[in-house]
Amino acid sequence: MIQNLNMKYERKMPDLVSKMKRIVETLFWSHTSIHYFERRMHMKPILFRDSEQEAFYYRMLDECRNADGYHRALFYTLGISKDTRGHIHDVFDFSNGGIKPEGLSAPWQTGSSVRTCRLAFNLWNGWSQAGAERYSTPHELFDCGFAPYFVEAIRLRYPEYCKVQFPPVKFKAERSR
Repeated sequence: MIQNLNMKYERKMPDLVSKMKRIVETLFWSHTSIHYFERRMHMKPILFRDSEQEAFYYRMLDECRNADGYHRALFYTLGISKDTRGHIHDVFDFSNGGIKPEGLSAPWQTGSSVRTCRLAFNLWNGWSQAGAERYSTPHELFDCGFAPYFVEAIRLRYPEYCKVQFPPVKFKAERSR
């Protein structure tokens, strides 16, 4: 019934229907809806390093039109470092929606930005560089000032395991009579 009604109006007023679809899509992908998702998953507020990282994170999610755990963790992690934010197109292929591991050997990479990319790639699809797996261990990755933000990225990637745990309610035992 609704589909028939939608088709009826789409034939009569295609411009209005397309405008309505764009409005709904914009509302769906707004920051408010992403914050709603975070509250719905009982997640703590996201810990951002600075306002540039936060703006980058939401801009990338809006651009990709995908806010699943993979994209959230990837763009959060790549947004930590100014270097990776500035070279996002060197490490992520927006046309195909995949990572670019060859970006790790780019001349702009620093020790911290390589760690950031390695963690982001691993959270994306479990990637680790063949023959250099040891550089993707927590011992190697978390050995920098970005460690608290790396933990946050893991929380974003696995929200189902990182929900806020509410303390159990203890009921007082009833008195026996």
